[in-house]
Amino acid sequence: MQNKISEIEEMFKNIFRGLSNEFIDAESLYIKVEASVLSPKEGANAMRNVLNHLEGNLMEKARKYPKEQVNKSGRWRFISDSLAIGGLNSNQHSLLISKENDQNRIKIELTEICKNTATNPLSKLKIVHTQWLDHIYTTLKLIEFKIP
Repeated sequence: MQNKISEIEEMFKNIFRGLSNEFIDAESLYIKVEASVLSPKEGANAMRNVLNHLEGNLMEKARKYPKEQVNKSGRWRFISDSLAIGGLNSNQHSLLISKENDQNRIKIELTEICKNTATNPLSKLKIVHTQWLDHIYTTLKLIEFKIP
């Protein structure tokens, strides 16, 4: 898992420098939650913020994309049409579109932890943390970094 964390950090440094620090901070908070120094709510909130800022940064990058065929019917569709490796209708494009469902599900679970409505929030956060890392890693791997 540490390799994945390092890779995500490096990808953030290459594409969204500000998110790199935010990601590292969220990881540090998560470690403190695991050590029972902080509540799961604090870790969940930091992780949710990273997801929100990732989506915002992807939208901003997608808006700069010079392609005229971009479909603006939905946020993740727009992001995928603009930024997916392989271009429109590629496997990467389809997979990136599907990441919206993962993003929404993870945000809902993190929100439940933040609102103290999750059953066994520490266990839930440990599960969601793995899903969070997988989601970020896969999303960043599907993005064309060289786009302005």
